[in-house]
Amino acid sequence: MPTSMVMNMDTQCNLRCIMCIRQRAPEGTLNSLSYDFEIFRRVAEEVFPYLRRVQLTTAGEPLMAKNFRKQLRIIKKYSMKLDLVTNVTLLDNDKLIEEILRVLGYLHVSIDAATKETYESIRIGAKFEQVIENIKKFNSFRRKIPQDKRPRLALLYVLMRRNIEELPQFMKLAKELEAESVTMTHVIILQKKMKKESLVYHKELANYYMMVAQKKANELNLHLNIPPLFNTVYDVQGRRSKNNLKSEFKICPFLWKQAIIEWNGNVSPCCIPSQPVMGNVKEKPFREIWNNELYQEMRRRLYTDNPFDCCKHCFITHPPDEQSLYHI
Repeated sequence: MPTSMVMNMDTQCNLRCIMCIRQRAPEGTLNSLSYDFEIFRRVAEEVFPYLRRVQLTTAGEPLMAKNFRKQLRIIKKYSMKLDLVTNVTLLDNDKLIEEILRVLGYLHVSIDAATKETYESIRIGAKFEQVIENIKKFNSFRRKIPQDKRPRLALLYVLMRRNIEELPQFMKLAKELEAESVTMTHVIILQKKMKKESLVYHKELANYYMMVAQKKANELNLHLNIPPLFNTVYDVQGRRSKNNLKSEFKICPFLWKQAIIEWNGNVSPCCIPSQPVMGNVKEKPFREIWNNELYQEMRRRLYTDNPFDCCKHCFITHPPDEQSLYHI
């Protein structure tokens, strides 16, 4: 059984971020999707006793979920830690912060810039000053918890052309906001109008600022999770060399340790676009899906010359290229 799980049980969001898959859906469509809370309860009974951590929705803003407080109570019942990914625009209520802190392991805040202008051009509908203020308010409650039991704060940063030059400044901001870590991922191009934001076209610039960010993180004692540099594992056409395929693999964080349950009950093996559906928890127990032939085949083929397409073009385990960063 996995040790962590993502429960994408709600798809509502209050922002229209320029890189989000929601931009491909007609306005309001994803906010109208709803799930049966019984799915959450059933999966909790079967799987939560085995988990160390659970993450509530990466498909929307979890603080908008109508059953969010019910979810917190169930997580507390099973003595797990919550990894909460949020834009924190709604994290301004004292009582809510206290409830979250009772089960929280990590607060992951999506904030992709060091300046108001850049941030608000990316996360449409958010106010930079309010986000910073909400993080500081959260920290004021977090500090009351003994350090050895204190939940961690991580900042999330989607790398693109418009924000790459702000990385050094962002490291300083992360330290000021008392973050323990920063995680950066490349923007995935889901629309043609976003193509110019891909760092595939700005490799030298991206490499420079990622190296500067790493140096600054070291100076500030910040843990930085950052993608591999654009480098020589590519041939002249920019494609990955098959000869290097196996040697350049990083360990997959999903196939043996984590699963994703979507709002409709579908089980996804990972967050990479074009991944297969492994089964549906409304039709079969999760344990049966986790150990089915499709899962076993995906695991067997991962470190061979013939992995599944989503593994072959994975932007987490490989240096990025056009095939891994473009899903138009």
